[in-house]
Amino acid sequence: GTGEPYLALQAATHVIRDVSAIDINMGCPRKFSVSGGMGAALLEDPDRAARILKKLKNDLLKPLNKPLSCKIRLLENTQKTVDFVEGMINAGADAVAIHGRRPGHDQINAADWDTLEEVIGLLRPKYPTFNFLVNGDFYDRKERIEFVQRTKVDGVLLGRPALY
Repeated sequence: GTGEPYLALQAATHVIRDVSAIDINMGCPRKFSVSGGMGAALLEDPDRAARILKKLKNDLLKPLNKPLSCKIRLLENTQKTVDFVEGMINAGADAVAIHGRRPGHDQINAADWDTLEEVIGLLRPKYPTFNFLVNGDFYDRKERIEFVQRTKVDGVLLGRPALY
C-alpha cells in the first residue's frame, strides 16, 4: 500500500531484489489504509494513482524488466471503472485486478459479477493482450471456470475462497 509516488519508489527499492513483481493495492477499504491516502482512497484520485504507477515503472521496474500490477475495486459506475483501468494501463500497469465490490462494500455485500463482466466486456476487445484479473466471491470452481471462459480474463484472485 502506498499513497505517494516517491514513497512507493522507496519501498519498492527496498524489496525489489526479493520479489518478482510489484503490486499496488488500490482497493483496500480499511480505515488505516484510506486515512493514509492509500488503498481505495486512490480510486478517488486517478491522477495520483497513475503518478505512482508511472514512477515505479519508469524509475525502477522497466530497467529491471519486472512487472507492475494494481488491484482496484469497481467504481460507482461501469464507465468510471473502465476509465480508471485505462488510466492505469496508460501509466504502465502490466496487469489490473478488479474486485467485484465497490469501496465501502464489505464481504457481507455480494460481489457484483454482472458489472464486473460488463467492465471486462468493454476492456477486453480494446486490450486483447493485456492481463486482466478478477476477484470477489469466486467460491465455486465451476462458476469460476465459466466466468473466466465467458469473459476471457487471465486469472482469478482468491482470498476467503482459498481459505475455505
